[in-house]
Amino acid sequence: MLSRPNRLKREEIGSIIKSGRRLSSGFYRATALKLSNTTVPRFAFVVSSKTAKRAVDRNLLKRRTRHIVRKNLKQLPGGWGVVVFIGPQVIKTAFIELEKDLLGLLIKL
Repeated sequence: MLSRPNRLKREEIGSIIKSGRRLSSGFYRATALKLSNTTVPRFAFVVSSKTAKRAVDRNLLKRRTRHIVRKNLKQLPGGWGVVVFIGPQVIKTAFIELEKDLLGLLIKL
């Protein structure tokens, strides 16, 4: 779990999805928007039931992705709100590849 200052609130997620900048990579899609009320990066993670049918699998994908972000939080620029959509290919991919892919995507944003 990310610490509270690094988590997006429900009302912020909608506005970021509606008016943020979108980028995608092989495994992830992300939408980001510069936030005026914070200096730390803030994240939310989304896995659809089409990606993984069972809740256990969806939670596993979110835990892996949160771990990547938490481990590299100091390298990421502050003041941004990012919603990360996790794709279906993540289930069968090695952790190291996921980390490279997600960090590359977040740095581009």
